[in-house]
Parts: sequence; structure tokens; C-alpha cells
Amino acid sequence: VPFRGEERVLFSHVLRQKFAGDTVELTIIREGERIRETVKTEPPPQLVPWYIYDVSPSYLIYAGMVFTPLSVPYLMSEYGHRWQRYAPVGLLESAMYGIMEDKEEEVVVLTQVMASDATEGYEDINNVKVLGYNGNPVKNLRHLVKMIEENDDKFSVFEVGNSPSSGMLLIIDAEQAEAEGESILKQHKIPERMSSDLKRWVKLGMPAVNDDRAAEADPSSSSNNVDDDSEDEDVTAAAKMAADQRKKA
Repeated sequence: VPFRGEERVLFSHVLRQKFAGDTVELTIIREGERIRETVKTEPPPQLVPWYIYDVSPSYLIYAGMVFTPLSVPYLMSEYGHRWQRYAPVGLLESAMYGIMEDKEEEVVVLTQVMASDATEGYEDINNVKVLGYNGNPVKNLRHLVKMIEENDDKFSVFEVGNSPSSGMLLIIDAEQAEAEGESILKQHKIPERMSSDLKRWVKLGMPAVNDDRAAEADPSSSSNNVDDDSEDEDVTAAAKMAADQRKKA
């Protein structure tokens, strides 16, 4: 980009001077004709979120394998504030340069493999991207949950790796994984095999994203009846405590 006289600056420098919502006049040459257009700048949709506020992380545990969406807070928890230096290159590439091409797209990571008979030999695998399941690409964590829940094959085959060229296959006996699931959670003192948001979504019948949002917005929908029993217990306990206080008064 011209600067002073014959000096030039990088085009990226010009872009960095703009803020989201600014208007920019562009001169476009199309089929030999100059066209002037005014556009409003918007930040590119990041594939990996840099900030997560007031939301518990989603996770899934299957046969001792722990899956979660990739985020910068997760990388910081694993590798510290110098995560950009120590995290695997494949995860860094997604976090720093990944652009979301679909609104449901996210990077799913196999964070660790807990010791179990079903995953014997896989214990050293950690922090790798989940590329596919039973030959199908993984779009997001919910998609992986849905495929696992609906799997009728004898084996669960996970393709993992931080790049397609370095991928490997993890082959799990599906019946063994189902049989040992509860014992693995008990052994490692983990109360649930999936996060509360995924658990609730499964209870709803694993609807599509838009259907799920519509169900949450509809007060008459069944989504209001699938909350954990603990919420009802809390309400009952609170009512009883209030009654006791009134009697004392």
C-alpha cells in the first residue's frame, strides 16, 4: 500500500487500523471496470473461542476417553500463559488462524485417556484433535455424542491427530466400552459421563441446533420438564426452610 513517495506498508497494517463496525470505501476492478463500494468491517468468526464467560465447559467421557471443544482458556489451563509456545502446533494453528466456515463448526479435542481395559495401550495419547468417528468427519462435540449414541457397529473407531497426515485410529470395542463406562467413572470419582448441557440435550432427543433453541424459548415445550431432579429438591428444601422460619417467628 503506498505510504510516502515510493515507500510502502503492508496491507495488514491498514486492516489493523480499522475497528469492527467501521465503514470502508473500496475500489474494485471487475471486468476492467472500476467499482466503488462501501462496506462495514466485521471481525472474522473465530473457529476457536478466545474467551468463555460464565459457562461451564462441555465434555464427554467415553470408555475413559475425555473429549471437549478446543478453546484458548483450555490451552492456557494445559500449557500456562506461554501456551503459544508449548501447545501442539496443530492446536495452535486452529486457535490462532482457524476461521469458522459453518456456525456449528468447532474443534473437538481428545484431552486424555484414563486407564481402563477398553483403552489399553492408548493411555499416553492426549491433546489431539478428533478428526472422524467411524469414517465420518466430526463437526462438533454434539455431533460426536450423537454418532456415539446412535452407533450400532461392533467397534467405535476414532480418527485423531493434529493434522490429517499425522492421524491415527483408536479402535474401541463398543460393547466393552458400554459395560465398563460406569466402573471407569466410579474409579476416577467422576459423577457424570457428560456435562450438564450435553446431558440435557440428549434428554431432549438430540435435536438440531435451531430446534434446540426453539425448544428452550417455548415455555410449553418439554424442555422445561427434563431438568435434573436436584432442582425440584432444591425448591422443596427452600420452601420447607421458609415454613420453619415462619413458625419460629
